[in-house]
Amino acid sequence: MAKNKTKPDPAPPLNPLAFVHQPHDKYVRFALQIRDLAIEFLQYSLDERFISIIDWESLNISKDSFVDEKLKAHFSDICYSGFTKGGDPFRIATLIEHKSAIPDTGEITMQLGRYIFNSWLDDLTHKRPLTLMIPILLFHGSSGLIKETTQILFPQAPDWLHPFVPSFDYMVVDLSTRTDEELEALQAIYLGRFLLALKHSRDNDYIEFYWRKFIIFASKDGDKSGYMEFVIATVLYLSATSKMFNIKMRDMDNLITAEEKEIFKPYFLELYEKGMEKGMEKGMEKPIRVFLMKNPEWTDQQIADLFELSVEVVQKIRETLSE
Repeated sequence: MAKNKTKPDPAPPLNPLAFVHQPHDKYVRFALQIRDLAIEFLQYSLDERFISIIDWESLNISKDSFVDEKLKAHFSDICYSGFTKGGDPFRIATLIEHKSAIPDTGEITMQLGRYIFNSWLDDLTHKRPLTLMIPILLFHGSSGLIKETTQILFPQAPDWLHPFVPSFDYMVVDLSTRTDEELEALQAIYLGRFLLALKHSRDNDYIEFYWRKFIIFASKDGDKSGYMEFVIATVLYLSATSKMFNIKMRDMDNLITAEEKEIFKPYFLELYEKGMEKGMEKGMEKPIRVFLMKNPEWTDQQIADLFELSVEVVQKIRETLSE
């Protein structure tokens, strides 16, 4: 079977409002649609046995998702397909665990098994040979995730019964077990910032001291395809998940040096400001409408100060009440 070589893909469309809802999932999906970044992540996640046999130039993002309705509550996926150097097809799927808490025993095995079987069902439906699936589970909860084995699932069963248990391996990238020093030391700086942002997005103490890490590093490779958009996505993601990050960004002019300010492209700041304003407007519209109906005597300025929004946003929402 011929191998399909691919050219670097452009960055996926960047919607400033995308990170208002389900920001963790949206951020991972955006980042791993950038092919260069995805390859760096896959090479970081897989061991040398995989890395040495994969034809990395053949790797293409798959438009197919094998997450069905029952899996949506747990996972979203980014799937890449390609060939080994010997020409054998395979898929590598990164599955993002939505829940920050440790799943119950058996839950991960059942979910990953369902995902693999869904991919095989797609092969059978389209009259294709079964494609080998390599699952990578990306987990960014606060506690360590233990990979499930047959022994963990059935600890009381004798060894001779274990072959009767459906079994498959999968890779785990558990950010709670990856040190900041390890992630900082990665040669792929964008991958390092991606994983650090996921790991610390809910850690106000970390963000308070290290928020610059996620905006200043753009200058190193800002001209690479998709990477400036990735920096913007990182800022929008942290703005959706961290109050401390928003505090720092609002006071950014007083907190960074003149040299650091020169790193930012004008469209970056403009997109950030517009995106946050629109996101806040959309997210706050309902509670402000309710507040206005109960307190019509409040001025637009008073409400803007209360909700930390612009007067123009409040005026727009007030106008909708009379429509």
